[in-house]
Amino acid sequence: MQKHTPARRKTDITPRRTFLSYAQLPWLMQKYPRVPVLALYNFLSGFVSIGLMAVFAVILHSPFIFPSLGPTAFHYFSRQTASTASPRNAITGHAIGIVAGYFSLVVTGLTTAGPAIANGVTWPRVIAAALSLGLTAGLMLLTLQAIAINRFFGMPLPLWSQPAVPAKSVDGSDKD
Repeated sequence: MQKHTPARRKTDITPRRTFLSYAQLPWLMQKYPRVPVLALYNFLSGFVSIGLMAVFAVILHSPFIFPSLGPTAFHYFSRQTASTASPRNAITGHAIGIVAGYFSLVVTGLTTAGPAIANGVTWPRVIAAALSLGLTAGLMLLTLQAIAINRFFGMPLPLWSQPAVPAKSVDGSDKD
């Protein structure tokens, strides 16, 4: 006589999808047309990120919103995998802009002046704006030139970390 054993349940080792996983970009792009999904993603990402900065500005009574945040948000959310979309590039670019802007205010004597909306646009303000933009673009271009010139002559210019060392294969030769 054969002993009756209950049938074993087949266990599935794949994790269950959560509700949040259905809102992730790769899943949405598999199920829906690419362009509308990316457009909606860019809209929502930009709206939430700039909206949070605006909420902080209202709470702290301080201007947390400034013009270069829009292009930065666009770059982060539309070109996520581009090497230029790294946070260090945005931080470096904004730091250069802050230094150039403050230097321009010092040179034109506007460090203690109120906002242009309250005091009007004057020639020192025009000069400060032009100088700030010119310095920012020039310093960023100088940084790019330094990288390009060093790379042209075969000298890597590490920004934050040393360049990656080529991996060695089993036989000891460099892998490409």
